[in-house]
Amino acid sequence: MTQIIFCDFDGVIRHWNNDVLFEMEQQLNLPKGTTFKVAFAAENLIPAITGQISDEQWRANITHQLEQLTNLQNATDLVQAWGNSPATIDHQMFRLLKKLFPKAPLALVTNATSRLNADLAAHNLGHQFDFVINSSKIGVAKPDVGFYKEAVQKTNASVQTSVFIDDSLDNVKSAQAFGLNSFHFQGSDILQKEVEQWLTKK
Repeated sequence: MTQIIFCDFDGVIRHWNNDVLFEMEQQLNLPKGTTFKVAFAAENLIPAITGQISDEQWRANITHQLEQLTNLQNATDLVQAWGNSPATIDHQMFRLLKKLFPKAPLALVTNATSRLNADLAAHNLGHQFDFVINSSKIGVAKPDVGFYKEAVQKTNASVQTSVFIDDSLDNVKSAQAFGLNSFHFQGSDILQKEVEQWLTKK
């Protein structure tokens, strides 16, 4: 029996629409994805998702760096547009996981900033998860093996009987190396097929 499901958030359950941000970048003659390139550069991202700085400080740092490429007002508008980008929640994913693993608790395992709790509340998702493992709270982020060790310890799970789902192949590979039964999320239909095949072989 599968003991617990460790599931990623963005790209699996939550999906973003960044069209407005990309259009704004184009209007400012900036390459598409400029904001993300700055935001997700390791020197900016890692401190935010390991709890060294707050989400607010992270966005302030991004604004400052974008200012060097345009001006303060444009940089501020870009970061604000990014923060206001609409997101949709795939509630079908919750139903699918319950169908595949009807008795297994669900743990959210995500590289996130100090903003995560507010985001979960905004989407009314607090009740959907039995556990929430936030990298910025535990001080270590995927794909570092320390993240998986913390997740297993905090949920009292068994590595051999747990399942890990993530849209990042690097995270999946590191989770597999740690010993978790891991699946690379590439869509609900693919996931269902792969999990059902795996379950029949157990």
